[in-house]
Amino acid sequence: MLNKVLVTGGCGFIGSHLVSDLLNKGFRVAVVDNLSSGKLDNIENSQVDFYQLDILDSSLIKVFTEFKPDYVVHLAAQGSVSASLTNFVFDAEINIKGSLKIIEMAKTFNVKKIIFASSAAVYGEPKQLPIGEGHELNPLSPYGLSKLTVEKYLNLILKNFGVNFSVLRFSNVYGINQRTDNEGGVISIFIDNILKGSSPTIYGNGNQTRDFISVRDVSEAIIQSIFHGNRSVFNISTNKAVTINEIVELIAQLSDYNGPIRYEDSRVGDISDSLLDNSDAMDALDWYPKIDIKNGLKEVIDYEKNKGIETF
Repeated sequence: MLNKVLVTGGCGFIGSHLVSDLLNKGFRVAVVDNLSSGKLDNIENSQVDFYQLDILDSSLIKVFTEFKPDYVVHLAAQGSVSASLTNFVFDAEINIKGSLKIIEMAKTFNVKKIIFASSAAVYGEPKQLPIGEGHELNPLSPYGLSKLTVEKYLNLILKNFGVNFSVLRFSNVYGINQRTDNEGGVISIFIDNILKGSSPTIYGNGNQTRDFISVRDVSEAIIQSIFHGNRSVFNISTNKAVTINEIVELIAQLSDYNGPIRYEDSRVGDISDSLLDNSDAMDALDWYPKIDIKNGLKEVIDYEKNKGIETF
């Protein structure tokens, strides 16, 4: 009998890659997505049980009653740090209250495990690099605080009700089909700008570092955490730092772009450096990141260049 996995936010950037990989590995998959940011085209597949609804919707119980998932991967979220600063009530509604609905359903229907998508944003300004899972937790945005709050709820509910879980704290994820608007990732925005001949904008001096990881490596980590790493928290990252200036230079090189680069003031909530230690994840999940930044960028750029071109 196939293991059944429910993916919330399955039509989104990370979710759609995960759904495809789960199907390829023989899982039966259901998706809950309100399509506020995800696209149904991302998961066009007759094998997927699709439910178009919000995770706060009272009819969420119908999904668990009908599909009876063995596992839940909870990706649905308000995912913008900047948006959380201007609309923290909405951020809390989706990221905290919505997550509690999912946890409640998982408890009620005896789901074997919840995999919760958290973020490096829970750490705040790092005290040392790389950042291990035991690092002080001091988020600088409502988004980071909401993710940390759900982590704490999972720990509390585990103690009282025995719900199994893994928390995955993602570093900066990039890849094919990531949004290119202000809610998208910085790499997707840079690539979109450069391929359209527009000047990319770097906030700050560009010397700030990030730990960028391919969505394909993230998807593999999620799948590995279904059966490994119970009741634990893991950083999902490459453990390799790269500056924003280096990222833009690489994209420009791979895209044959010779235009100007604009610099503007740093944004509120941005930290100087971020580098996550992934050693615990590699040990416990039997996983390691396979895609280096140059090949990952080339993959996205080639895809965007060839999108819409018919082949015969």
